[in-house]
Amino acid sequence: MTPPDTLEWTAEVVHSLLNYPQRLLAHPAWSPIIAELGGLRHLRQQLLTYPLKTKELRLLNILISQPDASVDYYCDVLAIHPATFHRQQNALCQRLSGLLPAPKIEITAEAAASIGFQMPTTSFIGRTLDLERIQLLFDQGCDWISLIGPAGVGKTRLALEISQRVGPIFRDGVGLLHIPTAAEPTMLAHDFLAQLGLDSPHLDAQQRLQAYFSSRHMLLILDNLNQPELAAWLFECLQAAPFVRVLATGTQRLHVPQERLHHVDELSALVPADQPVALEGNPSLQLLGERLSHFQPLALHEPAQIGAASQLCQLVGGLPLALEVVASLSIDYDLATLAAQLQPIASSEARLAWLINARYTTLQPATQQLLTTLARLPRWLNQRELAGLQGLSAQQIQAGLHEAQTKHLLVNWAVWYAMPSCVQHQIGNLGSRKDSPL
Repeated sequence: MTPPDTLEWTAEVVHSLLNYPQRLLAHPAWSPIIAELGGLRHLRQQLLTYPLKTKELRLLNILISQPDASVDYYCDVLAIHPATFHRQQNALCQRLSGLLPAPKIEITAEAAASIGFQMPTTSFIGRTLDLERIQLLFDQGCDWISLIGPAGVGKTRLALEISQRVGPIFRDGVGLLHIPTAAEPTMLAHDFLAQLGLDSPHLDAQQRLQAYFSSRHMLLILDNLNQPELAAWLFECLQAAPFVRVLATGTQRLHVPQERLHHVDELSALVPADQPVALEGNPSLQLLGERLSHFQPLALHEPAQIGAASQLCQLVGGLPLALEVVASLSIDYDLATLAAQLQPIASSEARLAWLINARYTTLQPATQQLLTTLARLPRWLNQRELAGLQGLSAQQIQAGLHEAQTKHLLVNWAVWYAMPSCVQHQIGNLGSRKDSPL
């Protein structure tokens, strides 16, 4: 997103003013604004003079008098359900955001900078209910939301999609940091600094990282975070960043304070026996059909091809990543052959591994070696560092990554760390294996 030219009283900021006033006082940009308006106590009392409805005024009085109370306390005093409380609080924050005077302090160029990342160019299919439920968690003011689910289910893609919805409420935008599979706390700060393009000439890596986030108002996506001890370390680091909210993706609960979970399930792949196969109402088949259009369009008028596509959706259990690889394999193999090869494999996770292996073996040997090396490296590397390590030219590396792109083994072709972790893990186990599974 493009940051605004000035700080704004968004509903998000008003929510902090009412519920977490110390966060605003600790924020380097908002602290002088509050001082300009007469201080925190005066500003909060000024809110009570605004033209509000009786219900809004009652809620505001309670929030101001007891800013640190629990939701249960507020609901008991107001005699309302928690869902009603959150709805009324969100409406109140939105109402006040339009009444508060606009701050006059400009955002500096440094504060407005955001962590860059590319959104996938493919369309986003399904997940409407997931988006609505995650949006609700943001509206409720959750500071740490974990999207958990099996490998290949589309957690990262879902996180990026929700970031496009909620990104405008964050002054400094959205950033994405990938957690290496074998990450350790001692190296993670250095790894993050490398991903951010930062150095730490006068501070140690952890202090530099904390200093970077301390003044930022942003959504931070932590991708592939599966280790609770790493999550605890990151939570501690971000205590100095009161306006950074986290959206983590992984396979398990992280047990950080106030963590809220959203379970990401496979796309629906079942087709009732008494109904004809159709794209409508079948997200996994719709996704496969859309991705096939880039390689070998799905012939909707051919029952055999539609049937094979539907069977593939069910065999991979509706895993979006598996459907992506199936689509890319269609340029080399017909759908019926792929379905026959997957049939004897026991689980959808094992079938995903088989598909990644099949796609990998169609690459040129030089590209195979490049990806195998990348998968085994312990930390994030940019292309210049990789070229020095491998003795390859930038053109050779780019050619290999471009081939991987066309074969759907990468998501972001500019940087290695954006490859799905389950793809990295599988390629790392393949080594120099040359035999094709087909």
